[in-house]
Amino acid sequence: MARIQGINEDYDKAEEDIAAADRELKAYLKEVRGELGAGKEVCFVPLHKETHVIEVPEVRITGNLHVVGNCELGVFSGD
Repeated sequence: MARIQGINEDYDKAEEDIAAADRELKAYLKEVRGELGAGKEVCFVPLHKETHVIEVPEVRITGNLHVVGNCELGVFSGD
């Protein structure tokens, strides 16, 4: 059953905020894929409580990836 907007403004605002965050995450993933020259093999994966960790195959790791903890987990700086 489709939800009718306008009944609960706070709920509507929360849904809009979630949709906007999702669009921003998708745009960021597209940017990272472009920087690495990669396709769908670079993706978001859940890691413990983190829901949007970017997984990068070892063959795609470049100087822009800063390793955090071990060689399987890194943070993309984009610099």
